[in-house]
Parts: sequence; C-alpha cells; structure tokens
Amino acid sequence: MKIGIVTLPLHFNFGGILQAYALQETLKKLGHNPYIIKKTPQNIKDYIKRLLYNQSRVSQFVRKNIIFDNLSEPFTMSELTSKGYDALIVGSDQVWRPCMGIDRKANVNRYFLKTTNNGKIRKIAYAASFGVDFLDFTEDEIILAQDLVKDFTAVSVREQSGLTLCAKYLNRKDVCQVLDPTMLLGKNDYSHFILYSPFKSENKHCFVYLLDYEKTTNQEIVKTILPENSEVLRAKVERNTLKKYLSSDLTIQNWLSAIYHSDLVITDSFHGCVFSILFHKDFYVIRNDVGGNARINSLLTLLGLEDRLIEKEFIVSKINPINWEFIEEKLQLMRKFSIQYLNKALLK
Repeated sequence: MKIGIVTLPLHFNFGGILQAYALQETLKKLGHNPYIIKKTPQNIKDYIKRLLYNQSRVSQFVRKNIIFDNLSEPFTMSELTSKGYDALIVGSDQVWRPCMGIDRKANVNRYFLKTTNNGKIRKIAYAASFGVDFLDFTEDEIILAQDLVKDFTAVSVREQSGLTLCAKYLNRKDVCQVLDPTMLLGKNDYSHFILYSPFKSENKHCFVYLLDYEKTTNQEIVKTILPENSEVLRAKVERNTLKKYLSSDLTIQNWLSAIYHSDLVITDSFHGCVFSILFHKDFYVIRNDVGGNARINSLLTLLGLEDRLIEKEFIVSKINPINWEFIEEKLQLMRKFSIQYLNKALLK
C-alpha cells in the first residue's frame, strides 16, 4: 500500500524528524511504501530558507534517512490518485495545534485533509497531538475540523487529554490513545545513529538539554539536581536562524549519542524525555509552560513516571529509582497495541 504521511515541516526539530522517521520505518516493517509529503516553498523567502537548510548537517540526516514525495501545496485528490496513493496518515507531532506555523487556516486545512475530502482515499490520524490540554481553535476552526474529521477512517491521539478534546469538540468518540511514533521502535532500532561518547572523564555523565534554557528557575533546578563532581554536557536550542544553518555541532546523531552515553538526563523536551526512556536513562523533566506540558504529563502518567516531572519545590532524594523492567513491560504492551491499531486502520 502506498501511504502519504502528512506531518509538520521537519526543519531543525529533532523530535519532529525522528517521529517522522520512526513512523516511516514502522510502516515499512508492515509491508507498506510510505512517503513524507513534503510541503513545497510558497514564495521566494521559503525558497531561500530551503536552499540554506539543504546545506545544514540536519538536512543531510533527513535526506539520507527519510523518503519524501513532492506534491503541490495544497495537494489535491487528483494528484494523489495519479501518483497511486492508497492512504494518508496525519501525524504525529502537534499537527492539530493551529498555531504551529504562520498560517492557522492553512494548518487546519492541511492537517484535516480538506482538499481530499471526497472519500476516495483512506484517511487516518495516528498519534495526532493538540499539544496542550485545551482546544486552541477558533469557533470557525472547530466547525471546519468537525466536518473534515468525519471523513477519517480512524482517529488516534498521542495524549490522554486528546481523547476528551476529540469527543467534546470534534464529535469523535471512537478515538484511542497510542504511542508517539518514536516509541514504536526499540532501542536497537536507533543504534546505528549512536556515535562515540562525548564525555571525557570517568565521573558521572550528565546531559542537560533545555528548550527554555535561559529561564532562571530552570537553571536553579539543574544546579539542585546535578550530582557533585559530575561531568556535565549542556545543549540548548539555537534560536539564531543563521547559526542553525551553519552549526557543525547541531546534529541528531550528536543529540542521541549524548542521551545514550549519559547516566542522567535533565530536559524540558518531550522527545528528550522519550529517548531517555527508550535508552533506560535516569532522567528528570522540567515543566515547560511555553511548549506545553500535556504531552509530557500524558507520557509520564502512561508509564507511571509522574514523579520525574519536577518543579522548583522538590527533593531529589524522595524520588524513587526507575524500575526499568516494569517500564519496559508497559512499553511493550503499548507498542504492540499501537502497531496493531495502525495496521488495522490501514486494512479497514
């Protein structure tokens, strides 16, 4: 079956890139031919950004590991039919959070598949995320989404709160919660991306990766958590666009390797949390009110790791060690359920 995956533009979002990679790999294992539908540049500015992006090391990773198909924007039913597509999968990542982009209306249209709304192609939402635990839609967007989602063969969400939002606002009560695509793969599926250890000493290795690095309270929390005499590797999201394009250290392999070789990870990133779990690393997650905590809360609750989400007032010594055997059992069950759900949705 030829499948088009409709997700957010990948750019420099490591988590977004890896979830797209993981969903594509999972679909390949199920015997399908998946393609990420690439959002084409809409103007001169977009073309220049694309040219600069193509020079980056992140882009090299994407081109090597992800298969794209270039369609018009917005893509149409006739175009999909002419290219032999059998199904479209929307997700994962925050595809149902309209503010994730410069054009809310275009986002709602794209990620609810407005231009293919005639029932001739199977439409599935896999682990779609609203990003937050409230509906960030206008009244007009709700009406549009309600109408378009009727045409989906199957709808699943990534967060527990998404179940409530779908039932309350989109009139879809036949929705289930599934794993983020990155967790459909196991630790060994990422081993070929792991490089040598970035740490130099024999001391405890700690990796600090914060999206909101400059926040004073976050830095205070990090100081409280870090063990004495530990070797600390810090990384933060580069906000300067030009530096993103030119930085030689800004690679997915380096990021994954830092988590893999760490003894302790401190992060406020959802996918930083995900890969700490997949690699069985001791970790703490700092609340990230800007990025949205629903994603992290839902994942930690699903696996019984709620005490790993920390705020300013906490005591490290009172947090229980992680029982990785128990966590892996739960993860295996959820992985099996999620893959079976995806396969069943495609065969309906």
